[in-house]
Amino acid sequence: MSYNKIHIYLVLGGVIWLLFLFYLVTHLYQYYYPEPKQEAIKLLFLDKKKVPDHENLEFSLIGLFSPAKVNDIHLFGVRAFESAIDEFSGVNRNYISTNAELPKNTNSLLPVFDKDKLHCWLWDLADQKKDCYSTVDVLGVLTKNKILIERYGSLHRFKYIDSFIELAASRTDLMSLQKLYLSKIKADLISGNDKSVLSLLEDVRLYENILRNDESWVGKAIYMVMLGTSHALLEDIISQYPHLAKKYYEPIKMSLNSFQLHEFDIDGVIRKEFEMINGIFCFDKHLNIKTDLYCQSDRMLSSYSAEFIFNDYYDDFSNLKDILKLDINIIDQQCNELDSYSDVYIDILLHLPLLPNYPAYRFLKSGLLKGCRVMTNMKFNVSNNAFLNVLVDIKAKRINDKDIQEFLNMRALYEPLTNTPFVYSTETKSLEFPAGLPDFVKMRSVRLYN
Repeated sequence: MSYNKIHIYLVLGGVIWLLFLFYLVTHLYQYYYPEPKQEAIKLLFLDKKKVPDHENLEFSLIGLFSPAKVNDIHLFGVRAFESAIDEFSGVNRNYISTNAELPKNTNSLLPVFDKDKLHCWLWDLADQKKDCYSTVDVLGVLTKNKILIERYGSLHRFKYIDSFIELAASRTDLMSLQKLYLSKIKADLISGNDKSVLSLLEDVRLYENILRNDESWVGKAIYMVMLGTSHALLEDIISQYPHLAKKYYEPIKMSLNSFQLHEFDIDGVIRKEFEMINGIFCFDKHLNIKTDLYCQSDRMLSSYSAEFIFNDYYDDFSNLKDILKLDINIIDQQCNELDSYSDVYIDILLHLPLLPNYPAYRFLKSGLLKGCRVMTNMKFNVSNNAFLNVLVDIKAKRINDKDIQEFLNMRALYEPLTNTPFVYSTETKSLEFPAGLPDFVKMRSVRLYN
């Protein structure tokens, strides 16, 4: 082989090697420094719902426990919020909402009662040797807390919430106030005012509306508990007052059928979780995205890995949405097997530019891990609605003991997660969930007859 041919081969080989290195470097660069995904920008920044102040439940929650002399709790909440903003000039309301506390008021109006005793009375636990209020005691408690109960009832007019301040009003106090409101409904029923059933359905509708809005995993979990509390009282009323199940059959059925699984709005959770962390890690600033989301500091997030973290967050939550389509037992199993931060450590090792931003990346991932259990309960909520649907049918239509199982075998009354009928136990006279569901679901049953 001549010298010239060898020289040509070497040159060609060198060119091919340089092209390969160029290909490798550019693709590695794109791998480590990808363009932010447009679909992620749209979901996380552009699709956020704008809620006008006068329609935003959050302001009434802020003013809920304001002093007794306050007549308009919603206006009080708006003004308290704006006064907090005034202390920090040059920043927008979204920034201040998450990074500053509202001024504390020493004259705040808070619920006054013994929580354990009221809980005992509300759920008829006296036979378990619990220390309960008497009905007379409860009437006194309701009188003492009349203003708060009326304020709570005023919340039912709202359909929308934009939680500027994560869990702004103390949700513990809000849950206590809900118990007071439900106790008033029960006391009204005892006194013969059966229209209070409609007030209970308004409470159910309130939390269904809240769950349709953007909210964090923690927020979704809390409001699902509160929706479940209202459903629990509805279950008691259906069981103990069959004539009311018949009289209010249509509005009860409409309430139970109005909320579907997709209305939990996982996209809204993704946005709210991201909104909370954007204030700290400033993705919009690093990605040069024009947005009205707030940005506090960039000290924890280096720009060279912002794109990767942003896209990875979106991809992970997109995959998480698919979990909701799985069988509830598989979701439950995945939750039990979830290794808290193993995927974070692996990503850090595979993507060295993430190393300086390990705290930010771990914080981002922590929101992802909460979703598994919350979605399990979302699925159960759908099943529990079907359970109450069956219960109200049996009670309103006065189905006899011997005919119940045949009635349950009707196609329209199947349990939605297993697509099989609910079960009536002739031994315990109880309505039960079918086999094939996690243990925490199967424990639920309602005694239909003594």
